[in-house]
Amino acid sequence: MDTLDSTATVKVPAGTQTHTLFRIRGKGLPDVRTHERGDLYARVVLVTPRNLTAEERRTLERLAASPNSERKGFFDRLK
Repeated sequence: MDTLDSTATVKVPAGTQTHTLFRIRGKGLPDVRTHERGDLYARVVLVTPRNLTAEERRTLERLAASPNSERKGFFDRLK
């Protein structure tokens, strides 16, 4: 991710929900009096696709049915 004067690497863990805030220490604006850098905050915004092709839908259904899937009922919520 680009910051004010460089780039920073942000690791987004699996299962991160939308509107989660991540703090990147020391990459924000400098304080007027002390000139120390503040923190930069990045908000995760996830977009759920609405118009899936038949192939995309089959792929998501296979993923949802896999034994490693953490949540059940993804397609139940789409109906």
